[in-house]
Amino acid sequence: DYWFKINIALMIQENARNLVITFEDITEGKKNEISIEESRDYYLQMFENFPYIIWKMDVKENIVFTNRSWFLFTGKDEQKYSRDKWIEMIHPEDRNHYLRLLNVAFENKSSFKIEFRMLHASGEYRWIQGIYCPLHEIDGVNICYIGLGFDITDRKMMEDGLTRYKMLAEKVWDAIVFFEKSSGRIIEANRAAYNLFGCNKKEMQKLIVYDLILNDKKLIIDRMEQGNTNGSVFETLAINKDGTKLPIEISFKGTSINGKRVVLSIIR
Repeated sequence: DYWFKINIALMIQENARNLVITFEDITEGKKNEISIEESRDYYLQMFENFPYIIWKMDVKENIVFTNRSWFLFTGKDEQKYSRDKWIEMIHPEDRNHYLRLLNVAFENKSSFKIEFRMLHASGEYRWIQGIYCPLHEIDGVNICYIGLGFDITDRKMMEDGLTRYKMLAEKVWDAIVFFEKSSGRIIEANRAAYNLFGCNKKEMQKLIVYDLILNDKKLIIDRMEQGNTNGSVFETLAINKDGTKLPIEISFKGTSINGKRVVLSIIR
C-alpha cells in the first residue's frame, strides 16, 4: 500500500477558476508512524498482564492507560481518569506531598519514587510504593510518565508494629532482638543488643539468630518451639562481633506482628 498527502488549492487564471491538486508520497513516514504505534500498543499490551499496578499519565497529568492489576486493586474498570478524578483515590493526607513530587518531576523530566495510600476495592486505603519514569511520546517532543505500583501494606504494618515494640525496648536495660521464626533472620534490635554484640543496626540485620548464640542449631529451634507456646528461658554463650564469648541468659517468646510470626528474645 502507498500513502499520499493530497493538497488542493484554488487557482484563478484568465477569469476561470481552477483547482490544483498535488499528491505527495508520504508512505515511508506513514509506515514509520504505524510501526511506532504498533510498538507502543504491543508494550501496553504486555503491561496489561503484569502482576503490578501500571498506569500511563500524559503531560496534563491525566491517566490515559491502566492495566488489569489496576482494576483488580481499585475495582474500577475505567482505563482513563482525569487529574481531578484519580487524585480522589489518593488518601487525603498524602495528596499534597504526592502532587508536589509529581509537579517537580514533570518540570525536570525526572524519575521519582513515593509511598502513598490508595483507595482499595475493599473500601480501605492500602500502602503503595510508586515509581514514575518519563518517556517520550510518538512525536518525540511531549513527555508522558509510566507509573509502577507495588502493594507494600503488609511491610508498612510490620514496620509500624516493630516501631511500637522498639519504643518500649529502648526503655529497658536488657538486650532485645526480634527475628523471624521461619528463617531466624534478625529484623530489629534495641541499642543494648547492638552494644552487647558489638554491631550496628545494618550489621545486625545481615545476621541470623544462630550467628549470635553458641549452641547447636537444633537446640535453639527446640527452644524457639517451646517459646512459641509457653515461653522458654535458658543459659548459653553469646558471640560478640570480635569473637568474644559472653555468658548470657536468654528467653524466647513467640508473638505475632500484623499476622507475621516473629520471636521476641530478651538477653541479659
